[in-house]
Amino acid sequence: MPYSKISGKAYHDLSKHSYLSVQVNPNYVDAATQPISFKVYPRFYRCLQLNRNNPIHAFLWLTSAITLEKIYKDSRYKLRVNPSAGALYPTEVYVQMRGVEGIIDGIYHIEVENNCLTLIYELIDDGLENYVIPNKCINGFIFLVSCVYHRSSWKYQDRSLRYCLLDSGHHLGAIAAFCISSRKQHTTRL
Repeated sequence: MPYSKISGKAYHDLSKHSYLSVQVNPNYVDAATQPISFKVYPRFYRCLQLNRNNPIHAFLWLTSAITLEKIYKDSRYKLRVNPSAGALYPTEVYVQMRGVEGIIDGIYHIEVENNCLTLIYELIDDGLENYVIPNKCINGFIFLVSCVYHRSSWKYQDRSLRYCLLDSGHHLGAIAAFCISSRKQHTTRL
């Protein structure tokens, strides 16, 4: 949907299903044109393979992990830990790490298909937190969830923004659940 000054309520009204809307636009999709579900950076980027025996790596892996592979009509589908409308997985996760033992301070892309962290920006002094809290450095993790709109719009057309927001919420919920779970495990060990 092109940018406009349309309100949230107007978008909701224009994109909601009704008996008539489903009849007028049944929305057939061509599986041969489905966008890929994984973002992969070129090989010359520095990558850190995730080792699930390392608690930090396991935590990062579990926020986006592939948990099941299914074959349907000779096509392989990789299902992830976080739910997704139509299993299209429009979300991509980036994480800034600072002061994490064994990991270069930087902004990484969690590359789900290859089970690795791809360093896209090495932190020298500034980071993401500087845009929110000037002159403040945060040690640990800052997660960013972005959506690849085309992965959702391929199937859901005008309704795709709804599903991008839904899937982003699912992904943030998965990250929050693992943060809470790992914090509980850490405090019970103390």
